[in-house]
Amino acid sequence: MGERIFLTGSYLSEPFRNQSSTECSDISVDRNLSLKSKENILVDEVIGSFLGLEGLYIRSKENGFRLFDTVGISFDLSLRNLVDQILPLSTSYVCVRNFISSHNPGYEYGRVMQAFCEGLDTFLQQFVAFVAQLEHKIRKPSSTNGPFTMKSIHFEITPLLHSMSILEHTTKAVCNKRGGSLINALRSLEKRVYMGDTVAKDLLGTLLDRASVPYAEMLSTWLQSGRLFDPYEEFMVKRSSCGKNPAELDGDTWAALFTINEEHVIKDIIQTEKSKTTILVTGKYWNAVQICDADAKSSQKTRSRPLELKKLQFQSDMSAISAYIDSMFQSASENLMHILRDKFRLKESLHIMKRYFLLDQGDFLVNFLEAAEEELAKPFEQVSIGRVQHFLGTSIQITEGQRDVELHPNDYSHRKNTTGLNPSRLRCRLSKHSLVSCLDVLCGVTEDQEPETPSRQTNDTPVTGFDLFEIDFPRVPFPISLMISRTSMVEYKLLFRHLFFTKYVERRLVGVWSDHQVLKKLDSVRGLLGPTFMLRHRMQHFVQNLINYMTFEVVESNWLEMLSTIDASEGTFSNQKEQTVDDLLNIHDGFLQKTIDACLLRKPTLIKSLVKLLNTCLLFSDQMKKFMDTTRIYDDSFHLAAEKRGAVQRNLNQRVFSKSSTAPGKKKLRRALMSVKEERDILHQRQTRRVGREICSESYKRMIRRFEEVFSADLSAFMIQLNSHTSSGIVANLGIRLDWNSFLSNSIAIRNHDR
Repeated sequence: MGERIFLTGSYLSEPFRNQSSTECSDISVDRNLSLKSKENILVDEVIGSFLGLEGLYIRSKENGFRLFDTVGISFDLSLRNLVDQILPLSTSYVCVRNFISSHNPGYEYGRVMQAFCEGLDTFLQQFVAFVAQLEHKIRKPSSTNGPFTMKSIHFEITPLLHSMSILEHTTKAVCNKRGGSLINALRSLEKRVYMGDTVAKDLLGTLLDRASVPYAEMLSTWLQSGRLFDPYEEFMVKRSSCGKNPAELDGDTWAALFTINEEHVIKDIIQTEKSKTTILVTGKYWNAVQICDADAKSSQKTRSRPLELKKLQFQSDMSAISAYIDSMFQSASENLMHILRDKFRLKESLHIMKRYFLLDQGDFLVNFLEAAEEELAKPFEQVSIGRVQHFLGTSIQITEGQRDVELHPNDYSHRKNTTGLNPSRLRCRLSKHSLVSCLDVLCGVTEDQEPETPSRQTNDTPVTGFDLFEIDFPRVPFPISLMISRTSMVEYKLLFRHLFFTKYVERRLVGVWSDHQVLKKLDSVRGLLGPTFMLRHRMQHFVQNLINYMTFEVVESNWLEMLSTIDASEGTFSNQKEQTVDDLLNIHDGFLQKTIDACLLRKPTLIKSLVKLLNTCLLFSDQMKKFMDTTRIYDDSFHLAAEKRGAVQRNLNQRVFSKSSTAPGKKKLRRALMSVKEERDILHQRQTRRVGREICSESYKRMIRRFEEVFSADLSAFMIQLNSHTSSGIVANLGIRLDWNSFLSNSIAIRNHDR
């Protein structure tokens, strides 16, 4: 027992403190005392009880101080009634003093509780001074008023009885509370329990002013600098991940870094959800500015100026506090928006995301595919990611260099964005899962369920690098990462993989179209190739309309809408609401969500049908490539062209070094060209026979019929699902593009009728 129980008064709560003491029985008391002497004794003991001291007749029990009779001595009933009316003051004092002694040294109760106990201690010191003056009057009574009686004491302490009972009730009401909840409890007592009580209003108002000072300091520090100094968790804002490295912050982690602690929200001052959000967002904005460290002078000025919010003014108009909060919010928002737009070039970073992730830059895609197509066409185990990264970096350098020259021919300061996103930091990799497997995860498909998208291949087609290829920024600098968070990056990568694979299929079909242009020169077999040409045309029509829909009607339309919304805040109209960073985040997130939805990435059944169609187109392209290799048309054409170039070159050389007339040279050239023409006709006939033999074979006819059946069936299934999912909206435009003359609808009706 190292506690100083007699100094703090807590010994009164010891239940067995008097059982081992024989002091009371050893004291001899005159049993023939007069009423006046008995009253004088009780006056002394009552004065002592005001300070928590026990006497022979007035002792503390479980319910507080009480008057007890002793052997042979009893007190008059009227005197006893007076003492019983006075002793609640002593009981209340002891309760308040015990509360202060148990809570004030304890830092675990928080700074608000410490300030509240200091306010209580101020009242107790005033009470002790009053008791000292009262004792002085008793010891040295004036000649005019005579000696002090119990009635005189009762008259003197009557105003304090109510005040001390209010303090006792207050300590019980806030016993297990801290921070903002303690302030709310005090405010609730003032407004509901003691409404209309002027004494309680003054006492509780003073305690509220004292207790709110630490809270007001935390609120001011948060609103002015974004620093959260709350070691005892008693403020309305709490930090959810204190160990988070600022360099690793992005939009997802930053949004969850600070949250509202509803328990400590001051309900009388922060009455609406908007006010809570404003306070939270203001500090978060300043915190982001501090991390960026972009405006050191302004930040230092903010930290060094005196706090404008000294205490929470409950008794005055709340408009002053609201105006203060709004002004801090406006200042924080302007600073962070300035950093995002000017120093970190937010728009330029968004344009970089569009150029490479949404494939807005056509020359980049062409250059990259020209270099990396052969490598990515290999099975994914054989793909050299180092070579692909080299091709990617080279394509980016070519694209960025040409773009910088065109936009800023004489300004080299724009050639490099050192603070925002830098395209040279793009990295490529092969994902562990295919696109449809990633969509399975997004759609919530578990291992025990049947996947809603074809993530598990049922055929023996090997997975190539094109199926798993994706690009990524390993690190997005803060505060650009607020907008391009990891979640946003995942959505950008999904869109990239979808667009990249679709454009790769289009590139393959364009290659087939180029091959068919060579075959069209074979007039005698051109009619036999009609079904092949028609099937390729249908595939090409489908893929190109899908790409045009996704790029022009979805991506470009949503992009322009997003930019116009962002640019709207840069106008000079005074009546226009200033945008905040959260508004920008919502605008950008809305752009991504609308784009993903319109690109069918949130509709698993549609994606399943779409992927089947694209794979069918790829298989058709592979078969056409094998067909061209089998007929060796390009080999013969290259040989014939080389012969023609050689004949022309030999004639030119003879004309240069020969001194004879040019007429014989012209004849030789003419004969050489005629020889080449004859050889070309022979080659043409040979090619016709080879192609005719191939296309007349049953295997080729069966292959084309099978491709036509599979493609028609898959396209019909896709159109039925597309029409059932979307009857209106931008997705309906895809159905209109694919079935602009109702050919597909009629084909589906005929197919259903035949069944």
